[in-house]
Amino acid sequence: RYFMQQDIKNPDNFSCYVADPVGYEEARKEIERTGMGLLNEDEWEYCCGSGTRRLFKWGNQLHRSLIQDEANSPLWKENMFGLEIANAEFGPELIEGRPYTKGAWLEENFKAPVLNLLPLSSYYSVNLPLLVDPNGHLAAGYYCARRAIRIEM
Repeated sequence: RYFMQQDIKNPDNFSCYVADPVGYEEARKEIERTGMGLLNEDEWEYCCGSGTRRLFKWGNQLHRSLIQDEANSPLWKENMFGLEIANAEFGPELIEGRPYTKGAWLEENFKAPVLNLLPLSSYYSVNLPLLVDPNGHLAAGYYCARRAIRIEM
């Protein structure tokens, strides 16, 4: 199976992904084999909030324009570290430590905008089991993983 994603900044560009069945541990070990690792929960929150203690990467404010004006919304932009993290189109991100995620898909299930945006918060945790098939493989095209290099000082 193949997945295609349109580039928000340039709608003429598409990224194509091949879905190889993989489980959480297998994905984590493959990333470690390359000398990198997944971010743990604290590292992910630090990176998402750009080292600040804000609820969201853009600050603590909620405006209707966040959802209504996609072209100018910080939901689809880099944070102050220049990272594309907790973006509305990325979906849940695998983290180190235990098999659960940070971030999520932007869904408009609730009438209160804050409830819809909470999964994109630096500190929001999704403590649900990962979606896997009967063979233990992660749901194809649902999760993303961020490779990180740790520099010990």
